[in-house]
Amino acid sequence: MITRGEDEMKPNAKNTLKHPIEEEGLEVRLKRQKLQVGNSRRPGVEERIRILKQKQRARAEKEASQDAKIASLEAMVSELEDSMFMLKLASPGYKQMRGRFISTFKRDKFQTSTPLDQAIIAGDVSAHDGDARADALLYDGVAPRSDAWAFEELYGMHPFDVMQISM
Repeated sequence: MITRGEDEMKPNAKNTLKHPIEEEGLEVRLKRQKLQVGNSRRPGVEERIRILKQKQRARAEKEASQDAKIASLEAMVSELEDSMFMLKLASPGYKQMRGRFISTFKRDKFQTSTPLDQAIIAGDVSAHDGDARADALLYDGVAPRSDAWAFEELYGMHPFDVMQISM
């Protein structure tokens, strides 16, 4: 049973709800025999799928761009390493150090060294590690070393074979 007060409240309640619904883009609809209040500004399922696909494409394009940039940077690093190696080889001091390394190896390993080896070792340049690429080049060009056997003992390959592999 509805009392008079409740009867008057219905129009007031309807007007109270009507204002925010119109103001904020809400809509009232009947779905499965129930009243539902929803946001009419919210995109539908198809629109949301389109937006998600668009975001996914943008993300894939960004990743492809980053992959291309990484490949470019890797190529640049490789070029710079090659340039640095060539600059090292062009340095007379570096060649002297590499020659000392081989002469010291001959002296220490085989207790044999020529007067030229002794003169090279007597310098104040120290060489502690091997560099097969640089050392192989000492056997080619102007005033090449003549002890390729020492290089083979040290690195296990002939200097010209190393030059073919690494160049």
